[in-house]
Amino acid sequence: MTTTLDLPIVLRRVRHGEHGRLLLLHGLANSATVWQNFTDHDTGCATWAADLPWRGEGVAGWSHRGDLTDWIAQAVNALATPAPDPVADHFASPTPHLIDTAPGQSPPAPGASPHENNAIEQAFGVANEYSTGVKSPGRGDLVVVAHSFSANLLLSLLDRTPELGVGGIVLVSPFYRAEPEGFEWADIARYLNDFHLIMEDGIRAQGGQRLSPGVRRELALRVRDLVGPYGWTRFFQTYLATPWLRLDRVTTPVLVLSGENDFAALPAEARALAAALPNARARVLPDCGHFLMAERPERFAAEITRFVHSLPVGETTR
Repeated sequence: MTTTLDLPIVLRRVRHGEHGRLLLLHGLANSATVWQNFTDHDTGCATWAADLPWRGEGVAGWSHRGDLTDWIAQAVNALATPAPDPVADHFASPTPHLIDTAPGQSPPAPGASPHENNAIEQAFGVANEYSTGVKSPGRGDLVVVAHSFSANLLLSLLDRTPELGVGGIVLVSPFYRAEPEGFEWADIARYLNDFHLIMEDGIRAQGGQRLSPGVRRELALRVRDLVGPYGWTRFFQTYLATPWLRLDRVTTPVLVLSGENDFAALPAEARALAAALPNARARVLPDCGHFLMAERPERFAAEITRFVHSLPVGETTR
């Protein structure tokens, strides 16, 4: 039997809300759970968290695929179009799979077993906006929040399709260099040899403080090996391409968030990226690093809420 572990993209609604919608896209070797500390705080938005092909152990072969931005586009499109027929085999569809795990979701179907009503088996069936056959409200109220590697893939998608028609974009801990001369041989060595340190920081930020430093290091090295040379190469290729992004064409409102202690995606790069975008601002949060949404969730939620409320109601950029 196919499970959500085999699906390239799984979207879970983790919070209900009436003031727009958030789509959360995790970075390399993370998962939707990286947002949990943040989603414990109410922004007033219906919030969907994606599991993407580069999550955790990942979907086999994801790093060998030609264009990774298609998966970002599929996740965005899934919340802008009606879902497939909920009575169909939800694992047969190539589209992202929608699951409602938010508190207050629809009650179990009459006569269904607990197994048939769990998060995996319900995929299209309990997603309230979709299972009733009502079309999604479109993209205008949708804000895409992308972290790290996914933030850079989203930038690559915007280079190809500068106006996605969404209401706003939040780039969290993005990697960016304005000029190709900004890269040196030492950068390759640092990001290659210290790649596991980013994983280790993520483990610590998501509650791994109770683990000994040695255990955190062992887990981080294991995650690094799961990503593998091809996964790392895809990350660094995306980073190397940032000087050629045509950012001047992106008029969608953008918030760039960075942690002041981020040793991987430096705050200076976040500021430079915001300066290169026509309609963007940068915020650097104190006392946190690459995983600011896990380390400072209350402050992070306040920034997201403020940004969402600043957007023009009912308008999109195209």
